[in-house]
Parts: sequence; C-alpha cells; structure tokens
Amino acid sequence: MKRTAQITITALFAALTAVFSQISFPIPFTPIVFTMGVMAVYLTAALLPKWYALLAQIVYLLLGAIGLPVYSGFHGGIGTLLGPTGGYLMAYPIMALLGAWLRELLENTPMPRLIQYLIALLATLIPCYLLGSLWYMQVGQVDWITSLSLTALPFIPIDAVKVVFSALLAVPVHAAVRKSGFAASRT
Repeated sequence: MKRTAQITITALFAALTAVFSQISFPIPFTPIVFTMGVMAVYLTAALLPKWYALLAQIVYLLLGAIGLPVYSGFHGGIGTLLGPTGGYLMAYPIMALLGAWLRELLENTPMPRLIQYLIALLATLIPCYLLGSLWYMQVGQVDWITSLSLTALPFIPIDAVKVVFSALLAVPVHAAVRKSGFAASRT
C-alpha cells in the first residue's frame, strides 16, 4: 500500500478514537469515565500494522495534549493527561502496539482469525489496567488495591464485552479490506 494511503488510514483511526471517546458517561462509584474510546484502540490494534497502530494513538494523544477536545466529554489539554484518567489515555499507544504486534504474530497460526483477535485484544487490557491504576494511585493518593477496585475491577466485564465486539467486527472488516485490494502492509 502506498505510504500516503497508509498515513491517511492511520489518521482516520486517530479520528475514530476521538469520535468513539465522546461516547462516554460517568459512573457514580468510580472517578473513571466509561468511554468507547478504548474500543477504537482495540479496532486500531486489530486492523492496522503495529507501527501505524502506535502512530494513530500517539496522534490522538497529541491532538488532545495541544488542547483539541478529543478526549471523553470533549476535553483536551495537558490537564486531562495529568488528571485521574491520564494513565489510561497514555496506555492507548502501548495497547495499540501490543495488540497489533500479537495479532501479527498469530496471523500465520492455524487458529481462526477471531481467536487471534481475541487473544491479541485481551492482552491489551494488561497495560491498560496496569498504567491506569498505577497512575490513579499516584494522582488519587490511594494504595494500589483501592486504585484497582475503583479504576480497573469495575471495568473488566465491560471491557471484555468491548473486546469480543471489536474482534467480531474486525473479522469481516479485515476480510472486506483484503478483498478490496486495499489491505494495509505490515511495516
């Protein structure tokens, strides 16, 4: 695929993350907001080559860091990155890279593509919860168990559903992109 097309697709995934992030709402018992932005990260990992997946999420973070209202609730700025949810946001590029890298490793295995996606996307939850809860531990000045119980544990079932839905969506999208001849190259 030509570099211009790949960069355009990468930018589209950064924009997709910004749009999905606006589908959000607060949850009363936790300082962390429910957002569909994480689902866009899963789709980025499932559909882009690893370095472009990483780049798409870095672009998303940079757009928000300079003040564009791309984070959940139409927020932007360094203050949001340094706030209670900053660790989760900063995990996005790592999640995208890890998920895409694992997906690429599993591509040539005999397991069905859906299982490949599920494994790769479930693995992205490790840096998500780790960075997010450790970050909140510092910002919220709480111990790690309290941080985990407020910022990670309540989201496990929700994120599991997002992973499954993303994997189910990625399979036909991947097939359609391959069939169209507009498949992304792995670089």
